Amino acid sequence: MLQTTLLRGAAPTMVLIASCGAHAGAPQPFIERGIARGINYPIALGTFQFGSGLGMFDIDGDGDPDALIIGAVDGRVGLYENDGTGHFTDRSYDAGAPRLAPHMNYSGVSAADYDGDGDLDIYLSRYGAPNILYRNEGNWSFTDVSAASGLDDPGHAVTTVWADCNADGLLDVYVCNRTLTNGDPTENGFYENNGDGTFTEKAVAVGIQRAGDPTLVAAFFDYDGDTDPDLYLGTDKGTGPDFTNHLFRNLGSAFLNVTAQTGTEANLDCMGIGIGDIDRNGFYDMFLTNIPTGHKLLMGNPDGTFTDRTMESGTQTLRFGWGTAMFDADNDGLEDIYICHANDRNSFYHNTGSFPMQDIALGLNIATTGTSYCVSTADIDGDGDLDLLVGKQSDRAQLYINNNESNGGSWAAFDVVGQGSNRFAVGATVKVKTDAALPAHRREVRAGHHYKAQDPTTLHFGLGSFTTMDKATIAWPNNGATRILDDYPANTRWTVYPPERLGDLDLDGDVDQADRVAVLDRFVTTNGRTPEPVAPGIEMLDADGDADFDEDDVLLIGAPCPSDVASPVGVLDLGDVNGFIGAFITQDPLADLTGEGVFDLADLQLFVSGFTGGCG
Repeated sequence: MLQTTLLRGAAPTMVLIASCGAHAGAPQPFIERGIARGINYPIALGTFQFGSGLGMFDIDGDGDPDALIIGAVDGRVGLYENDGTGHFTDRSYDAGAPRLAPHMNYSGVSAADYDGDGDLDIYLSRYGAPNILYRNEGNWSFTDVSAASGLDDPGHAVTTVWADCNADGLLDVYVCNRTLTNGDPTENGFYENNGDGTFTEKAVAVGIQRAGDPTLVAAFFDYDGDTDPDLYLGTDKGTGPDFTNHLFRNLGSAFLNVTAQTGTEANLDCMGIGIGDIDRNGFYDMFLTNIPTGHKLLMGNPDGTFTDRTMESGTQTLRFGWGTAMFDADNDGLEDIYICHANDRNSFYHNTGSFPMQDIALGLNIATTGTSYCVSTADIDGDGDLDLLVGKQSDRAQLYINNNESNGGSWAAFDVVGQGSNRFAVGATVKVKTDAALPAHRREVRAGHHYKAQDPTTLHFGLGSFTTMDKATIAWPNNGATRILDDYPANTRWTVYPPERLGDLDLDGDVDQADRVAVLDRFVTTNGRTPEPVAPGIEMLDADGDADFDEDDVLLIGAPCPSDVASPVGVLDLGDVNGFIGAFITQDPLADLTGEGVFDLADLQLFVSGFTGGCG
């Protein structure tokens, strides 16, 4: 693999990624539009529990990110429905009753489809009280299943994160407890999904409890590229230096502590974890927030180790940091870093392809002053750039609208359809190749990993000046299932179906006779037997991933009857005879019924037998 990495020798301040097709110049300023867009949520609580969480994710299943915010003085949970244009309606109450129970000690937010029913359930951690799992019933209705599920963890919980750790197709959850807070001995919990709506706590059994550690934040991510989720823990009080962060490699049935050999100890008071690929070398980097002794940027190497490049990158900051996010604000193909700070302004480090990075938050109007703990990123208005929701303490939540769609780079977004109960494909990886001189962009579907916050499961890529993706490679978690898409257009949000769903035109979860009839009918009638460019809504028809729907895809999906080659589909008549003869003479692949690549007597015999037998 071609590596384009930070120079390790005499000139360590340069990153060789200038050929990424980026647009020149700084990003355009954001505009704070919370009240104007319908989100007016005052955050008064959270100082005691180190911030109140928030998230932007699709609560109602209509394809756009809604918002959830906690920390109001009365303990209410703010629920805001997105109309698809980035304008929100307050759904916090139903006929005057709160949809989610108000509590003064809510701490963090995560969302995952734990029961595999196709909608995102909500898990709210509480500080010194049992956590609450709300099952999403649809139509903004929720049921508290905390006790019944076993996820009513009683500790001083902070961040919660989800992944399918044992490859059974079910999402498990890790709970970060700040152990020994107020004398509370409750340790971190790892809850394995049993598949019947219940969970079993197994942190000790699989080796990831970290007894005594006051953990604030965690992230599941595939650091070693073997398609299963590994775990990184951010531990408070590491500047002591009694505690360190920890990296655990997933071995399938248990985890192995690989902190020392990977260089990920990081003695710091770790509050936030951001994951991305700053230097575009194809390996994940981690940005870790800290007290004013300095944040850390650990950059991933091809051998699975990490190197501290904080000083070269210019991101040490020396402010009291909390939540952080890596995202491409201007779609130039390079990930930037946003940082929430306490008692100071927030930072935004713009990645131009060379170190040191510059903090331009003031110029972008996103240097939120005062104290901020949590941040979430999402394209709330569908214009192709990522907006910011920031939890400003003792003020209202700040909704910053990104205005880089007019002069920023191209973009692409992917919704990966999951397999089995993991309906949102948590743990799936998408790699997008645009520039021949650079490794592919790499993103991963996650549920949690920001400090107390949740992003959508939609993966967003800035593509710089490229208007077509040479290749997008999608890998589903744990089982080796992959797909490759060639020459897909940019500036589009794509839905990617797993191999077993190709041809599922009615989206009922399987590919059956009805689908094959409908697929063939579309091809021989609507399509006129000419290639139809792929577009959102028919991605499941592009079985060979070449950006169109044509006869090759029909053959891969499978015709409902080898003799039914003409309209009307489902009826064998003279049109099929004429259609087969014409295809046979012109060597149309639809007449190659044996699939041998030749047109001979065997194809004719198969057609006749199918036609006379009615394909029964």
